[in-house]
Amino acid sequence: MSFGKLWKQQMKKSKLFVPLYISLAILVILYSFSFIPIYLDADNFSSAFESIFNRFLLFIVYFNVCIIANLSVLHFQIHDIPFTQSRKIWLKQACLQTFLINLFIWLSWLFSTILGFVFSNRFSVLTSFITSFILKSLTLFLSQLVLAGLCILLYFLFRSKLFTFIIAFIFNITCFALSLKQLPSVIYEYIGKKYLLQEIATLFITAGFMVSILLCAYVILMKKDIL
Repeated sequence: MSFGKLWKQQMKKSKLFVPLYISLAILVILYSFSFIPIYLDADNFSSAFESIFNRFLLFIVYFNVCIIANLSVLHFQIHDIPFTQSRKIWLKQACLQTFLINLFIWLSWLFSTILGFVFSNRFSVLTSFITSFILKSLTLFLSQLVLAGLCILLYFLFRSKLFTFIIAFIFNITCFALSLKQLPSVIYEYIGKKYLLQEIATLFITAGFMVSILLCAYVILMKKDIL
């Protein structure tokens, strides 16, 4: 199946998830706007900027919303495999499904965060740390895709959304605990003060981790008896 046909297929399916998209947008906007009092109370620009990427709220709210959203949109049909004569169609569908929902969540977060700084009259904070903000924001999006890839891998492995959610949730907890101890934490690596080269390296490392997970998902899909 060509990418164009795959895109049209997923666009038609995405119409079924309009209520989900609206609910996610409202939730993410409320999440971002809840930081406005923090921006106002911050003693300096650095404190206000660091509060954007609050590890506790990312752990409790943001990443769990992403996991639930990923599992909500993952949907496959058995007849797609014989129709296309390839199992890879499921991986392509899964990647596109989760990419779209995570892009929507991330863009909702990005625009509402910027608006939060505008409404709190602290927009100069973002302009002062614009390079770091861009790098950290992109790494946050890649961290979402790491979770998406993990959900795809686990779903191919267990074919159970419940097991997938439990393991993905444990992964989130583990990464959060490692982050608190200042150890490599995959989806929380960009949090805190970093040098520019560290932020760039973190971006590429997170991207590499995401690709590795998807390659593992591909291997499982090719070898596991799914029919």
